[in-house]
Amino acid sequence: MKFRYLRLAALFVGLCGTGRTMAHDLWIEPSAWAPVTATRINVTLCVGDAFNGRPAKRNASRIEEFFAAGPGARQPIVGFDGSEPAGSVRFAVPGGYVLGYRNNHAFVEMSSAKFDDHLREKGLERILALRESAGKARRKVREAYTRYVKALVGVGGAAPLDRLVGLRLEFVAEPVPDAARDAPRGFRLLFDGQPLAGALVIATRRPAVGSPIQVRTDAAGRVRLPLDEGGTWLVTAVHMIEAPAGLDADFESFWASLTFDRSTAPVPVARCAQPATFL
Repeated sequence: MKFRYLRLAALFVGLCGTGRTMAHDLWIEPSAWAPVTATRINVTLCVGDAFNGRPAKRNASRIEEFFAAGPGARQPIVGFDGSEPAGSVRFAVPGGYVLGYRNNHAFVEMSSAKFDDHLREKGLERILALRESAGKARRKVREAYTRYVKALVGVGGAAPLDRLVGLRLEFVAEPVPDAARDAPRGFRLLFDGQPLAGALVIATRRPAVGSPIQVRTDAAGRVRLPLDEGGTWLVTAVHMIEAPAGLDADFESFWASLTFDRSTAPVPVARCAQPATFL
């Protein structure tokens, strides 16, 4: 039995030390997408790939902000360090709310080959070309990364409504009139408040139907996604720059995600299954 636990521990350490683990997405899943007013909902942070993941325990040392922004003042999503779900919140006023999360820097080191695979997976060929032109294509890489996560909920019968909440890399879903529910939906991607052009945006549906949608943002940082299926959607993007002076890394990456539900009937949520301790 002891040997089995040692093997599991070694496996976990190995996973956490790879670029592939770092490359997991992080997203928010509330316990209800359309809660009634004055009820408390749980907020789960999920980490994984292709909208399949595990719940991440609340880690106070990593949280910069964990909040709900709606009709009134911004309020914190509260919880105990180490808890899972990572937090909970009560909405006193009906309306559309944004659940948001951002963390501080984490770091990962990986071989040149793993880093290049990571760049291709996330549509960061610009960084790949930069490394090659600088003659650094064979060097081990240290990357600093931060995450900027949003989810949309509608409280008390209100429609979910997105808004800018001040994240460094942020998706903003454009409003959709009821008459245009099945039309392609527009999203903007902003970095430091400015449109981010050429970023690879990936949209994944649960339950899965076909392959994820992949589109590049235009010059205005905008994409239109044909989300003509119901269900719950996860939209993600990654941006990367050369690390600024003073940051102990070669590159700095910024990870954004947005989750929302388009079902006409209540759907199961918080589909994460096993606790994760890495963010």
